[in-house]
Amino acid sequence: MASFENLLKMYLSGERSFLDVVEYWANKNPGNKALSAIDGELSYAALMLRVNMISQRLTEFGISKSDLVAVSVDRTVNLLPLLLGIWSVGAAYVPVDPSYPYNRRKYIIKDSCVRLIVCDDISESFDGVASIKLLDLVGGADAGDLPCRVNDTQTLAYLIYTSGSTGEPKGVMVSCGNVANFLTSMRVQPGMTATDRLLATTTISFDIHVLELFLPLLTGGQVIIASSTEVRSLVDIQRLIDDCYITVMQATPATWRLVLSGDWSPALPLKILVGGEAFPSDLLPRMLACGDDVWNMYGPTETTVWSTCHKVSDSDAVPCIGLPIQNTVTFIVDSNNNLVPRGESGELLIGGEGVTLGYRGKQALTQERFISLPDLSDGVLYRTGDLVKADQQGCLHYINRLDNQIKIRGFRIEPGDIEGALGQYKELECAVVVVCTLSVGDERLVAFYTGAALDSQALRKHCGQLLPAHMVPQHFIYLKEFPKTDNQKINRKALQLQGADYLHEGVYAESDVNGAARDDRDRSVIAVWEIALGVGGIGIDDDFFDLGGHSLLAFPVVEAMSKATGLSYAPSDLFERPTVRSILNEVNGPQGAASVVKLNKGRDDATPIFCLCGVNIYLELATKFESNPVYGMFAQQEIALIGAANSDATIQVSIPALVEAYVDAILRQREFGEVILVGLSFGGILSVEVAKALEAKGVEVKATIMLDAYLPGCAQRTLRKTLIDACFRVKTRGVMASLRGAYKRCCRWLGKQSIAPYVISLEVNELARERMFDQISYGYRCQARSFSGDVLLIKATRTDFGLGFQASEDYDWNGLISGEVAICSVDADHTGMMKGEAIDSVYCHIKEYLDQRR
Repeated sequence: MASFENLLKMYLSGERSFLDVVEYWANKNPGNKALSAIDGELSYAALMLRVNMISQRLTEFGISKSDLVAVSVDRTVNLLPLLLGIWSVGAAYVPVDPSYPYNRRKYIIKDSCVRLIVCDDISESFDGVASIKLLDLVGGADAGDLPCRVNDTQTLAYLIYTSGSTGEPKGVMVSCGNVANFLTSMRVQPGMTATDRLLATTTISFDIHVLELFLPLLTGGQVIIASSTEVRSLVDIQRLIDDCYITVMQATPATWRLVLSGDWSPALPLKILVGGEAFPSDLLPRMLACGDDVWNMYGPTETTVWSTCHKVSDSDAVPCIGLPIQNTVTFIVDSNNNLVPRGESGELLIGGEGVTLGYRGKQALTQERFISLPDLSDGVLYRTGDLVKADQQGCLHYINRLDNQIKIRGFRIEPGDIEGALGQYKELECAVVVVCTLSVGDERLVAFYTGAALDSQALRKHCGQLLPAHMVPQHFIYLKEFPKTDNQKINRKALQLQGADYLHEGVYAESDVNGAARDDRDRSVIAVWEIALGVGGIGIDDDFFDLGGHSLLAFPVVEAMSKATGLSYAPSDLFERPTVRSILNEVNGPQGAASVVKLNKGRDDATPIFCLCGVNIYLELATKFESNPVYGMFAQQEIALIGAANSDATIQVSIPALVEAYVDAILRQREFGEVILVGLSFGGILSVEVAKALEAKGVEVKATIMLDAYLPGCAQRTLRKTLIDACFRVKTRGVMASLRGAYKRCCRWLGKQSIAPYVISLEVNELARERMFDQISYGYRCQARSFSGDVLLIKATRTDFGLGFQASEDYDWNGLISGEVAICSVDADHTGMMKGEAIDSVYCHIKEYLDQRR
């Protein structure tokens, strides 16, 4: 076996591939962990086996050298093996973020001419391009030797799309040689070893993922891939850093600002890498207190991730962007391409082994940006468009852009891309997009437009259908005409100043639903929302749920808000007051977790409808009721269940405890008069018990409505009941400990059936809560007292009870209910009945039932 240093030299020269380096570690330390994710972990030996499976399957699909494969998958344990499998057959990957609008993804797939799309969901079609599920790639292949690897430095490694000035994204072609030079340089400086563990939080549509995913494997270390849910949660990021003993993390300044908020400190000193936008000098003391080393990184996508770096010290007033990495050269030139003296500013040119192959299918643009200047360098130089200067030590200092390109929260954005999307809105005449700075760390994308004053929400929705979330302007300002320069060109600098003035003075608030942050507390909450939602530049009047929030995300968000502001929030606060302005105006001190959230307007004199065990799931149903006020409900115990989903805590929750919580909440809301109860699934079981308790307290329950609520065992010995037996037979064990034990036993059983355990995908919060509710309801039939009232049971005809078993017609409720059980059904699955056309049917059944009971 060649020495590692010799192997790296051969990798750098193209004699060996990246897979050869990973295989070195698999042979030397086969049992060492290579990667971990929310759904599993892989040793170096297991990683190579999985790469082998995937590469063989790709070969069966006809994928070979120089082919392009679109990757549109979630952040799971199979992501990294997929990328390596693509490299193994000599192909290149094209990141296509599944969260991007369909039209954006369709353009990338068409423009790149990919031969195959690997995704989690193959329901969408892209002009006949073949698609395959990722899970179908990791099963069915025999474990054998890896295919013959391609060791050509000019072979394409990945094609990554960035914002384009013409209104369409452009694809940057990055070679294997570019990647090899970058990774071997990063190994030395900032540095990483086999004992390091790096937390990967970046989407693969952002090129800094190359360092996060591949550098640990080059050095024999470990990469921990945060899931798409975890990367949006401050609590989860901090937990991963501590629980996984992270030693290296890379992020944009916006992310670091949130991660380092409050009094949290990492379990181990971190090597902190900061890049993607200007270094936040105000955070430097906090970073130095939490880190062994702090590094400022700089580089455009066209020169392979980072091209310069600088180790920051407390003596740096404004940290520089540093010196070139290995095999990289930099020049600062004037408008005539002449070198400028040190201390004077000019455009930065970058040359060397990191310079990529240019833009796919855009020869003219490639020739404009990738230039040849023989007097300076023998190789190709990339014209960055960045204005910089060098100090007397040669360190580079970034000043600003020479063109209109925007860098915000690490994303490089061409205003023309957004302006082109806005130009497709028929009532809009012309649009100009700029960045307006309100304060340090608070930058906003602002779109100025002419033609006619338009609804900002409509413009925002239009942009959201064409652009990624980080490119949708936060503000839209109508002008009769644009300010002009002396040359009669649109004065973008004047617009930046004008936009900042509008936002600071509040003039703008009436013309747009957003609003500028009023104080530090506003900014703290906005920072929490931005990282949780993956959306930048949120205003104080933006709706959390319109921006993509949901009920499960509300739990970690309110926890992070409480930590950032020193106030106490409950999830219901976010549902009732979903804007920064409203929640900070109303919540001024500690309070408990209120459990009732109003979901529609309704009339105060109409019978209220209380929906148990959920909020978001009932939103569509609530909109159907014009007269009846509809409330979503969740108990404090449910918050505890979700909070325990990622821990070994034993949660003691019983049906009587939940019933008591719901009854108390309903009585606080409705001291007298009649009520209607609705419950989906486990909420339906609770609705019967809550109805009993309310009637015992003299409250009339006009109707009890169960939505696909089935009793345990109603389908005889179903697989579901068998698993519940296995998970919760030993009641003295903690719920999560039992769940984890059952999961491991299930994995071992699947392994004996030649089914790899990684086919099990755990959405931790959902699974844990579901299993816990199963445990709670398991003994219900033995303990429940008969209910004398009537109920309506609405069944979902496509509910899967497993292994072909059929549930009884009444889900066994007639054995526990002495009143009438009215039964009807809708054509949907268990949760699908709560949306789309199915919810219309659900509403009609409820309305008909209520009309009959008048």
